Amino acid sequence: MKRIDITLSLLACALVAALVVAVVPAQADELRLVKIRSGDVAGLAAAVADPANANTLIDLEPGVYPLAAPLRLQPNQFLRGANRYQYSGGTPAPRPGGGYADPASETVLDCTLITGPGCVFIAEGGLIGLSVSGGTPGALVQVGGAGSVSPFDVDLRRVDLRGGQRAFRMQVTEGHGSATIEQSVLRDTSGFFGFGWQLQIPSVAASGASIDATITNSMITGNKFGGFVAGLGSDASFTVTSHANSYVGNGAALVLHPARDATAALGGTAPGVHGNRLTFHTESDAFVRNGTSSDSYWPQLGGIVATTALRTGPNSGPHSNNAMQLTVKDPSFTDNAVADLLVYAAVSLDGNFPQGLPSTEPAGENNLLDLTLDVSAHTGTFIGCASIPTDPTGTNQLLVEGGTVIENCGVIA
Repeated sequence: MKRIDITLSLLACALVAALVVAVVPAQADELRLVKIRSGDVAGLAAAVADPANANTLIDLEPGVYPLAAPLRLQPNQFLRGANRYQYSGGTPAPRPGGGYADPASETVLDCTLITGPGCVFIAEGGLIGLSVSGGTPGALVQVGGAGSVSPFDVDLRRVDLRGGQRAFRMQVTEGHGSATIEQSVLRDTSGFFGFGWQLQIPSVAASGASIDATITNSMITGNKFGGFVAGLGSDASFTVTSHANSYVGNGAALVLHPARDATAALGGTAPGVHGNRLTFHTESDAFVRNGTSSDSYWPQLGGIVATTALRTGPNSGPHSNNAMQLTVKDPSFTDNAVADLLVYAAVSLDGNFPQGLPSTEPAGENNLLDLTLDVSAHTGTFIGCASIPTDPTGTNQLLVEGGTVIENCGVIA
């Protein structure tokens, strides 16, 4: 097994203290300003709910806002707090006393009392310089889902999302969704899901649904899955860039499933998923001590776990004609369990969850994972194969560097 020591880690950079008041994205420069006094939950709820406050920047003073009901932002509405952070290499770093935001500046939307699918709902707009916390919502920030109308265009900048079952979730059932997450913290999610960020096209999605997302200079830590891409409907497409992020201490840093079902985890039956596409580019990301849940899942977790087509059990049809283009450029891998990178074109499991075993049923046909490794001096342990179980048609393919076919489940040289 090939292992080369890592000598560079983003987390080893010296802390650079920076007291930065978050600025609004460029599209919000001309928005009307509404100010909310510290802790004025009723005033905040009324300002958000007022349709006249579309195209508005709502400025919150530092303090805690214990929400009694979810916030549903108006079109092109932004909430801005006063959070200030310390940074390491442009990414928020933990403070010596714990937490991330300067306590004197922290502006907190407290979702402890919120149940249901989400705490803050956004279709077009965003959050800036805020903390959102809570233990029970399906997602602290929810974009899309049942009854929501696309297109979606969401910005999260300098936010600290902590707790809940998911920090950020985008679900697109038709049309297009776009998300930007920048200099943020997504951490300590829990429960059955435990996603830092999740991009999903559900099984009920109309043909042609799509998502593009950019995640940069963010700390994603203490989650079951740091980042999760799931295509459960057919003819879906994703384009995702992850740049200069720190994925630290997650069950898996990245789990990429552009074509899959959820029958093993959630029950029911599902048809096969066909014609999905994912283009995923990770560059200058740090992957540190991930794979903490590796013993609870099969295939095992690690740093990056990418499977083009995942058939979780016999209650789903096979998944065919799907493709993933995965580029891993200049990563930093440190102490990830099992392997730093695990890649499969197609996997079929026996229906047990979470620790399913390989099935004798085929995963599907003509699934492709095209992997480009540009790791320079920062290499690690890479495992991959074309198909589990063996593809009787021979059409599932794992290509490395655009040309090398991996025909077994050994270590990628």
